[in-house]
Amino acid sequence: MFTTITVDSTSGGTTMPYTPTITFETAAARYITYIAATGGSSSPGPGYACSITDVTTQVWTVADRSTTGIQFGDLVYASSTGSTPYSTNTLTWWKTPKSTPGSYQIINFNSSGEVAGFQLC
Repeated sequence: MFTTITVDSTSGGTTMPYTPTITFETAAARYITYIAATGGSSSPGPGYACSITDVTTQVWTVADRSTTGIQFGDLVYASSTGSTPYSTNTLTWWKTPKSTPGSYQIINFNSSGEVAGFQLC
């Protein structure tokens, strides 16, 4: 599709062809998974993340983790469309479901929001 543009038409101007360009960006698919709303420590004792029972907060990943659980290096998002990571707190561990129903793991994040470590509960 060509369109003509006239530049500086008040003094005679120049007419030249112009091809408009449209760029589309598509967002990667997001898959829902779950995480504890509060975090804890990675070792037994007060605040131990594996002892948390409410693991119902929705989070999203770009890979389907319904059969594997969240993995090392995953970026876990706070919403299905936004770019905000769930957490960038490097000191807290969060309980999430693992692949086998009823089994759990705890994960922690790096300062970019990627999963930096995990341990089985």
